[in-house]
Amino acid sequence: TKKPDTAALQGDLEANLGNFGLQEYRGAINVPIGSATAARFSGYWTTRDGQIENIVTGKKGEMETRGARVSLLRKITNDVEATLTFERHEAQARNALQEVAAYGRNTLGFAAATGVTLLPANAFDRKVQAASGQGRDQTFENAALDVSWKINDAWTFKSVTGYQDFVRHGDKGGYPGGGVDRTNGLFGAFTYIVYTGDKVLSQELNFTYEGDSLSSVLG
Repeated sequence: TKKPDTAALQGDLEANLGNFGLQEYRGAINVPIGSATAARFSGYWTTRDGQIENIVTGKKGEMETRGARVSLLRKITNDVEATLTFERHEAQARNALQEVAAYGRNTLGFAAATGVTLLPANAFDRKVQAASGQGRDQTFENAALDVSWKINDAWTFKSVTGYQDFVRHGDKGGYPGGGVDRTNGLFGAFTYIVYTGDKVLSQELNFTYEGDSLSSVLG
């Protein structure tokens, strides 16, 4: 990851196109704010169609990812600088492969009671009937404060404080957090929710030594 630079205004753009509907777009810009402060903004967006077709519905899945990062650099003195960064990334997968497609013999009554349409209508096919979420969503956020102090030509002290928030959940229309309903004609029905999340706070302190023939890190 490039840090902000006080030297010059600069930026870049990139676009890629490919098979299976691939589209990739990336961009970044570095903005000096005086001689001691600079900001950098970057972002991306990618989408691609699935490669597997559901022969029952004729649908294919798709994947979409997007994200952005903002960094602010401040040179406090000639030897001390601080960088504050915030970034957010999102990913959506729509597989379209899990459909209400088959069922066991005893599932007919359950399907009729719940208004589920079973495809194909084969009462003698003892497979598992599944009505599940059609995708998965992920969100990742990260904030970090990096403070660096160059003690002398050989030694540098660094402090990195970070916070991460990660959420992943299934996707089912009208059901917060996602979920999956499965029915087996032989064993009845059950329901569960698909949701995971993590929040992490971290602190790193280290001393770095750069000599003529030896380098080391103590943290």
